Amino acid sequence: MRKKLIFFGSLLLGLLIMLVIYFSIDNILVPFKAAPWSLLLAYVFVVLLIHSLQTIRWQVILKTTGHKLGFGKLFVYRIMGYSLNYITPSAHIGGEPLKAAMLKENNVPYTDGVSSLFINKVLEVFTDGFFAFAGLMIILISFALPKEEVINLVNLLRSCYLLAFL
Repeated sequence: MRKKLIFFGSLLLGLLIMLVIYFSIDNILVPFKAAPWSLLLAYVFVVLLIHSLQTIRWQVILKTTGHKLGFGKLFVYRIMGYSLNYITPSAHIGGEPLKAAMLKENNVPYTDGVSSLFINKVLEVFTDGFFAFAGLMIILISFALPKEEVINLVNLLRSCYLLAFL
């Protein structure tokens, strides 16, 4: 496991260095320098809270199959998978095989690991769809949109639901 962790860490570090060199560090840091520290800290807090809650959900799903893993370990696996999602050309599912492999190294059978990831992803897509629908309703209620825009938003929402459940 340690070799795999070192390999993936090196890969991510190399990609980060490549991106910094390609885009230059100033282009990356300008928005952060312009933002107030209070907003940056609030953003980091919200992101960590979201990842923590999703890790707890995954931990509960694994407990129902009889596997107890610590929060810290699952949180690291989640962040590793989340990071891998952004360097693979997939629809945010590139990190799931990595998470399943990490679970297998902790004596969780591959089928149980994959099923827990599948259940977790379905719940994540469902909640994302719920919030997208709620956002659409707020937009429709708050603003007077032209009829064409309302139709486009509704069709976009339908497409998202269809893609989520295919």
